[in-house]
Amino acid sequence: MEELNKDYKISIISGIMSAALVGITYTKQPKDPDYAGSIFSYNLSFSFPLLTLSFLCLVICIIYLSRFIRDKKRENEKITNWKWLIPSILILPASLHVLLLVFNIVRFPI
Repeated sequence: MEELNKDYKISIISGIMSAALVGITYTKQPKDPDYAGSIFSYNLSFSFPLLTLSFLCLVICIIYLSRFIRDKKRENEKITNWKWLIPSILILPASLHVLLLVFNIVRFPI
């Protein structure tokens, strides 16, 4: 079996963490969604830190995936499709969540 590159392993692990953190934010809801203070405390203490960590893992995944692809191209090795496809799929939840946040901020300016 082929040994995985260190950059590729870091890319996969950070992609899994990013997807898991976004999934956790969607599964855990505030205790009283009708009360504004409950939603504020949920966002401040739970949602924003998890989404910040998810975005950080997204950036780390992209950096290490690009390093992996660059090193393989420099070594003139062929990169199989699944090697760049797996981390790309893993970062989809975080990137879509960032796009939704940006869309809502632009659509409803303060």
